Amino acid sequence: CWLLRDTCRFTLVDANSTAVAIGKQRTREAGLDSTVSWMCGDVADFDAPFDIVLATHLCGGATDVAMAWEIL
Repeated sequence: CWLLRDTCRFTLVDANSTAVAIGKQRTREAGLDSTVSWMCGDVADFDAPFDIVLATHLCGGATDVAMAWEIL
């Protein structure tokens, strides 16, 4: 992420508000506010354009949503 900070944007989606709060804090501490953004909610509700999907530790239907995006 640090090496790509000037050319790439990363959006992280998590349904766990505590994880998002910690992630936002760590993002600020790392000086990556302009590169990394966070969304708290269901991954199925993410509707912004993107180029690459990386999905880890998904549960239930979120896995299916991420896999469908990866295939497109």
